[in-house]
Parts: sequence; structure tokens; C-alpha cells
Amino acid sequence: MTGVQTCALPICVSVKVNVKPKYYLSYGGGVNSTALLLLVEDWGWDVDIVYVDHACDWPETREYVDNLIRAGHKINVDRKSVV
Repeated sequence: MTGVQTCALPICVSVKVNVKPKYYLSYGGGVNSTALLLLVEDWGWDVDIVYVDHACDWPETREYVDNLIRAGHKINVDRKSVV
């Protein structure tokens, strides 16, 4: 990986060149995001799939996401607790 660094007091900026961007898919558990999840996987895109369980979803939605994970879909789950 190569980089370019430019300094002009008091700010120093460093720019990395040839860095592969990171892509995320915000997965909600509904029909539209499930269709997109399946397309992204089918196309072979390098995407991190993220589902945030903010403790307000229907229990069926959480169960559906868990079933997809058990079926082999790589979904990163962030579970929030209700205080």
C-alpha cells in the first residue's frame, strides 16, 4: 500500500492510495433487504451485512434473522439491550 503525506502547519494530512473501499449492507429482516442480501451474495460482492437488533423488532423478525444465520448467511448482528 502506498501513501501520500502532506504537511502544512498546523495540519498534517495522510492519504492512502490503492485502498480497497469497504461496503456495508444494512439488513432489516424484511422482504426488500432480504432480496438485496440474496442478490449481493449471488453476485459475489464483498459486503459486510449488518443487522442491528435494537430490541424493538418483532420476535419473528429476530427468529428469521437467526434462521438465515443458521442457514449459512454471514450476517453480523449487533444486539442492543433494553434498560
